[in-house]
Amino acid sequence: MMKLAIAPAVFQRVHEQFLVGLIEVRGLSNRGSAAEIGEMLRDIEELIRLNFNPESVQTHQLLSAWKAAVAHLGEAKHYESNVERLMSYVLHGRGVASRNNLADLCTFIALKYLIPIAALDLAQAHGNLVWKLSTGRETLAVDGKSARIPKGDLILSDRKNVLAWKLDYQTNPMADVSTATNNALIHLTVVPPVTQERLQSHLDELAGLIRIFCGGKVQKAILSRERRTVVF
Repeated sequence: MMKLAIAPAVFQRVHEQFLVGLIEVRGLSNRGSAAEIGEMLRDIEELIRLNFNPESVQTHQLLSAWKAAVAHLGEAKHYESNVERLMSYVLHGRGVASRNNLADLCTFIALKYLIPIAALDLAQAHGNLVWKLSTGRETLAVDGKSARIPKGDLILSDRKNVLAWKLDYQTNPMADVSTATNNALIHLTVVPPVTQERLQSHLDELAGLIRIFCGGKVQKAILSRERRTVVF
């Protein structure tokens, strides 16, 4: 069993309606590369190019909501979420590199709904997981170098390591999902205007795609101020 939680300070300093959607997949098959997923990614990339430019990304209501949420976090400054980085790749003509079926499905949903999503290989997680504010002593490997995380930043951590930082813009490479991953945890982080009902719809869609392309046993949950912990 594994407990997942959000520390109370996150609601006080990030947003009182901060939500984390969770999908745990056990016994998945992540080998191969489904052509259908590649087609889905190319289609959603084309929609991004048709509807956005580098300037409009900064003012979209779903993305600017994160700017407002982290703007007052003391030493922490605004940083792009992983979905903004994905959009930047697309808008600058590079496209999104295919990694594996599970990671590509997460990328598809992130771009479709413009919300930060990341997947972790549970074989690399040590104990319970918690979303919390950093103390200023934590570090994470960034581009092969150890970077100290500023005090007050939102992080995802297990009992040993920081697994994600900067709204999943930076993730711990050792916990990335790969073709060898059998058990994974996918998390979607949102603030208003995304509601709990809309987040549930996104979870259901992503879980359905995972069942089709990866198989495995799927569990879903949403963490909120009213339900700060869940056990899988």
